[in-house]
Amino acid sequence: MQHASPPPVPLQVSCFYAVNGQQSGTVSFDKLKEFFTNRTIKRDSLVWKKGMTNWTTLK
Repeated sequence: MQHASPPPVPLQVSCFYAVNGQQSGTVSFDKLKEFFTNRTIKRDSLVWKKGMTNWTTLK
């Protein structure tokens, strides 16, 4: 009986964000959530990550 190999470990998602028209990053998705919690970024803040065509609002 062969043992199946586990899938590869997921890579940490890196995001860019914009505050006051200035691009910042990269940060982890968890750090982005922390920034939202402490109001560094808001629902209408722009975010982008690899694979996205354009910047979009966090909401």
